Amino acid sequence: MMHRVRVAPDHRHFLRDEKPFFLMADTAWSAFTNPTLEEWEEYLALRKKQGFNTLLINVLPQWDRGLAKGERACPWVTADDVEWRLADIPESYFDHACRVLDKMMEYDMTPVLVLLWGNYTNGTFFDTLWGHSPIARDGVEEYVTYVARRFAGYAPLYFVSGDTTFTDQSVDDYYRPALHALKAADPEALASLHICGDDANTPEVIERCIPQRLLYDELLDFYTYQSGHFDHLERRCRDCAKAFAGIRVKKPIFNAEPCYEGWDTPTGAHGRREMRRAAYISILSGASAGLGHGVQGVWQWYRPGDFFAPTHETKKRPLYHTSEPFFIRDALELPGSEDRSFAAQLVEKHGLYAMEPVEAFDSDYPDVYMAETPDQRGFMLYLPRNQKVLVKLDPDAYDLTEYLLKERVTVPVFLTPVEEGFVLEAVGKNSDFVLVGEKKE
Repeated sequence: MMHRVRVAPDHRHFLRDEKPFFLMADTAWSAFTNPTLEEWEEYLALRKKQGFNTLLINVLPQWDRGLAKGERACPWVTADDVEWRLADIPESYFDHACRVLDKMMEYDMTPVLVLLWGNYTNGTFFDTLWGHSPIARDGVEEYVTYVARRFAGYAPLYFVSGDTTFTDQSVDDYYRPALHALKAADPEALASLHICGDDANTPEVIERCIPQRLLYDELLDFYTYQSGHFDHLERRCRDCAKAFAGIRVKKPIFNAEPCYEGWDTPTGAHGRREMRRAAYISILSGASAGLGHGVQGVWQWYRPGDFFAPTHETKKRPLYHTSEPFFIRDALELPGSEDRSFAAQLVEKHGLYAMEPVEAFDSDYPDVYMAETPDQRGFMLYLPRNQKVLVKLDPDAYDLTEYLLKERVTVPVFLTPVEEGFVLEAVGKNSDFVLVGEKKE
């Protein structure tokens, strides 16, 4: 039996076994359909070694995963079907999913399971996309109740929605019934909404994007956003976190999808630098409960010879600027996974849970970020380049540690005391940096 993740009393972070718990999640949407159990165990061993403690998985088949020749995205839906029901899913599908989760338990990994990705509902932008396979509206509660009871022993968290734009129709027909059915079947399971929401950058926009009867439902336990995979990733990492922190009910904030490594944009593919920047900007802007990670090719579990429906079937690339993802073996060797998980390791090592943004610094550059714990016992300062910065804190009050992020090592802290605090001097290395301060006893 895995241990439940709970919301801390401050409503800013999570607890597991009554100890602070930072969700460091890799995106493995296709885990229930694509990998063999042997491949899955290899993957788990790698991600555990790299510092991940959580995995994001779609309960139903991921609409844009890698497909074998002749395989359908939703295998139990025939070409003339309009809607499906729980009875259409063979029991063997859930038996296999439990074997996948059993392996996760061996590696002490926490699952976050998606109940209804947008393509499995009506009333979202998926209505007009390839892969739209909606469940019958009157079958939502039966499906969710079954899933919640079947998987309760694995102590999962849930995303009720996936990649969703909300309408009143979708909320009333799918998402509120799903949320309430989930909590009736497994009251201890934490629930959130995985939203499209790239531009949910003010409290007012959030309240327009998500109907308030769902957003402020007392059964919703934490807020999730995705800053997205395209350009302007820094603005979205920052603004979406601050927006959710600014709505009237306070809950933990989780950026489930900062940019994915290897994801092509019109200006190039995201690499290690983007992995790091998105991580620290998110955490230091208010998404202090957890951080997601993804690699183009891993979440699709894409193999040589696979069919990639979003580009091969439609001949259009509205979401993808590449003809196909990396193959899974190549994708797992990309180096940004350890860069991103290192951010979580620093939070845990220095006890920097539930940090909130502060501006106790002065810099000539606009892209410096800083946050501190609510009790002001610790802070983290992110510097995107080799530069000086004025920190408006007493240097004698803190034990200071500086990290060279490109190499994930500590470097000597050079500072000059001044009346306002201290000037953190440039290190002389071509990298980004983090300065951590822990209040002396």
